[in-house]
Amino acid sequence: FDTSDTACLELKNGGADAVISDLPVLQYFLKQGGSAYAKAVGEPKKGDFYGIATAKKNKTLCDKLNKALQDMKKDGEYQKIYDKWFK
Repeated sequence: FDTSDTACLELKNGGADAVISDLPVLQYFLKQGGSAYAKAVGEPKKGDFYGIATAKKNKTLCDKLNKALQDMKKDGEYQKIYDKWFK
């Protein structure tokens, strides 16, 4: 399938038996109602991470993003957002 959305729709409609996708995508799918007809099985593959790309020449933006993420992780806001959308 071209997208995870399409794959999950086909799972719901019986056109697929399973879907493999990024863990946050599938966690969101299950949280938004997919758990009524699907479940996660097995162990997620470890080691893949997400990132935010910035232009190499924009060091100021990169530094601000890194600082904001660090602050959010330190004060717990990052985990609250993660839990809201993916758990």
